Parts: sequence; structure tokens; C-alpha cells
Amino acid sequence: MSLIEEIKKKSKTINIIDRLVSIGEITYMYENKKLIIEDKTLKWSIRGKSNFIESILIGMPIHFILAKELSNGKLEIVSGLQKILTILEFEGLLVDKDNNKVVPLKLVGTKSLPSLKNKSYDYYTNHFHINHFYNNDANNYFDDETIRMFDKTKLLFKIITKDNK
Repeated sequence: MSLIEEIKKKSKTINIIDRLVSIGEITYMYENKKLIIEDKTLKWSIRGKSNFIESILIGMPIHFILAKELSNGKLEIVSGLQKILTILEFEGLLVDKDNNKVVPLKLVGTKSLPSLKNKSYDYYTNHFHINHFYNNDANNYFDDETIRMFDKTKLLFKIITKDNK
């Protein structure tokens, strides 16, 4: 069989579905070990991460996340890993390869949203005691409305289904 024949044959067996997944769902899947992330190396700069969070907040189109559906129903991230890692780091949920919690991301101001400077996702997930709240530290965290808007944002997942042979 020639290379072109092999390509044509294999391309007919690939099944990819599109699924809109909210950031809240991504968080749920990660916390419940339904989202597999093999490489947890953070490569983007703080500026790059802040720009990505800004893009989410202002509704910019985000390139899709490519995932592979495993036989156990879990999803393994194939492409778009830095986007997922940035979201999880920002939310204070990311753990490293040794299962240690990664310090939550504190944003820098961006061109469109300079007020992002020093902002973190959520007061309660980033701090273990309430004393900070009374020291006006709460101004460095997203308010409830912004958190809800962020969590409801949907990203396009292209999922290679387990039916592929």
C-alpha cells in the first residue's frame, strides 16, 4: 500500500467531535481526575498567562483544545495544554508532578485591562484564613460576578473519540 493510500484509509477512521466545555467543567474534570495532564510544565510567562486570562474575560476567540478520549472515559489533553494549565494555576488548583500545590497565579495588568494587576481568582481558594479580608486584600481578588462570568466561559474542545482504531 502506498503512503497516500495509507493516509486516506487512516483519515476515514478518525472521529473527532466538537464540544463546548465551560471553565467550570474543566475545573470539575481536573478535580475529579477526569482530565489527564501528563506534562505539567508551565512555559508561558506571567505576561502571557495574564494576556490569556484577559482574552477569556473580554470574550476574544480562543483556539480549540485538542483532547483524546480514553477507554475509561477520561480526557487526555493533546494540544492546548498551556491554556488549561494557566486556568488551573489561576484558580489555585494546579498541582505539580510531585502532587504539590502550585502557587496561584497573580496577574499583571494588560493593555486592555490594566486593573488586572495583582488580581487573583478567588479570595477563599487562595487564602487559608480570613484575616486578609480585613486588611483590604479583598481588592486583589475577582468579585463574585467576575468569577461567575469566568467559570461560565466555554472553550471549544475537539475530542478524538475512543471509537478510533
